[in-house]
Amino acid sequence: MSHQAYPATRPAIEEVEQQFAHWRQTRAQKSPIPDELWASAVELARQHSISEVAKTLRLDYNSLKKRVLAKQNENNAQAEPYFVEVALNSSLPQTELHIETQDRTGALLKMHIKGPDLPNPLEILTRFWSNGS
Repeated sequence: MSHQAYPATRPAIEEVEQQFAHWRQTRAQKSPIPDELWASAVELARQHSISEVAKTLRLDYNSLKKRVLAKQNENNAQAEPYFVEVALNSSLPQTELHIETQDRTGALLKMHIKGPDLPNPLEILTRFWSNGS
């Protein structure tokens, strides 16, 4: 049995509908939908509603929704945290510190400190981020 490649990058709904039609006509009896077709359907759900994609492609709404949510969770987990370097060696005395950050798990840290002796913000952030990994 030969496998046909189905592109999963920004497909048009009509193209994917034709790919599903072709697969349905040529598939072996009761064979599962290929991952490439599911990936195309999930990508379409980013551009259209899950309901519209499921109806157009004749897919089970809940199955498509589960895959869409799984892809979103996968993308969120793979998102690389970014780091912004802050120069703290200013000649002006620091009397106020405001920190807002979020770790990989979604935990949020907000701090607003005033005073003559402020803690090292890098130490605070390092401890917070290391607890969230």
